[in-house]
Amino acid sequence: MKIISPILLAAVIILNWPALFNQVLTGQPDSSPAEQPQHLPATDEPVSSADKFYNQVNTIFNLLNKLDAPASSADGRDEAERQDALAQLVEIGPSVIPFIMERLKDKGIYVELTRQIMERHPSKETKITPAILEELARRVSKNESLFIDKYLYSKYLAAQTFAQREQYQPAIKLINSILELEPQLEFSAKLKQFRIACEEKLIQKSVIKTKIFSESRLGRDRKEIYEMGDKINITLQFENVTLRPVDITFGEKNSAVIYLSITEYGPTGNYSSISRMEEIPLSDKKITLNPKEIWQNSYVIDTDKELRSLLYRIYTLGAEIRPLKIEGGGEFTGIRKIVFPQIILRVFPPDVDPVLKEPLAKLGEALDGGMPLDIFLCSMLVSEKEYEQAIEMLMTALRKSSQPKADPSQAESELKQVLMNSLKHITQLPFALEEEIWLTWWKEKNKR
Repeated sequence: MKIISPILLAAVIILNWPALFNQVLTGQPDSSPAEQPQHLPATDEPVSSADKFYNQVNTIFNLLNKLDAPASSADGRDEAERQDALAQLVEIGPSVIPFIMERLKDKGIYVELTRQIMERHPSKETKITPAILEELARRVSKNESLFIDKYLYSKYLAAQTFAQREQYQPAIKLINSILELEPQLEFSAKLKQFRIACEEKLIQKSVIKTKIFSESRLGRDRKEIYEMGDKINITLQFENVTLRPVDITFGEKNSAVIYLSITEYGPTGNYSSISRMEEIPLSDKKITLNPKEIWQNSYVIDTDKELRSLLYRIYTLGAEIRPLKIEGGGEFTGIRKIVFPQIILRVFPPDVDPVLKEPLAKLGEALDGGMPLDIFLCSMLVSEKEYEQAIEMLMTALRKSSQPKADPSQAESELKQVLMNSLKHITQLPFALEEEIWLTWWKEKNKR
């Protein structure tokens, strides 16, 4: 007789009741509205044998093994098997994700597989009911409470997805549903903090619209790009987006709080960061904004103040104000602070304008000359519409530099690191700086 571990048992329960799994994890009923059952099937009804359960779990493990296996044949059969395994896992859907979290978390294929699963099986809003949770708990042994926690955590991730789309109301509903069912969850404090943030953004979206913007450098079209030594003028702004006047009481000695993070990047992948907070006193104790009227306050970033090296930097700036009261035809309750969305400013060594005029051409010159710092900086200055061309140029150079050599020099090894680091910044892929990963990614990308 086969012995199934508790985790495997939990997993096969999901696989054997797809309707239950679908409702709890994705919010999508397994059957159409006309066919949807009113109750989950009773647990005492025999559904399948233990052998069948075991085989269903083994299917996922075997497919993952094919993805994880190194290539052993030169005729392409291994790659064909990998693509077939990938397609089958995508078809299975979100129930694969708990397995790949452990198996493939450090491999690029994990990112691609997760993306395809989410596109193939989009998550939809759902209300978690006590009946669903109770039924799931009865089918999973008492020792598997962690398994249920994982389900509820998946709902938290779904709420984050709603918030990223600025759909704050469904995000709040999901969080309330989780906290109502299981108020003692280990991550309940994180849920409450997230709910507060969503509530603030919901009110700000419907009452006060906030914005941070920077003054562009004279004569430069790309306003997010600056040079070291620049003093960058920043404006905090909010607007009354209601149809009635809004009164905002700041009170005595109130301030706008600025959060500034500066990350400095080296060409081979090294980086360092510093963060600081600064308070800007508010001169107004109370303001009244009519519909569509705006309020502004200013702030200056001195790029010579924080760091003095000549490396590429990213400045991330956010801000918040905590008013005493916001009123307009009745007090708006629940608002805790006015939050300004972050902006990102990019700061380069001096005299980047020649590169900005023709970044791809300058990147080509840097690649031809094998100049690591110039390659990296030119890559960072390429505009988004030129990314694909830049990626192709960098990958061509990486493939050329990856040809087997008996004794590669330190300069050659450093060049490869720079090429991969430049690719990582442009593509925003979470890959390690390893040749095999990038070369495999490029090969698979060109097959699509």
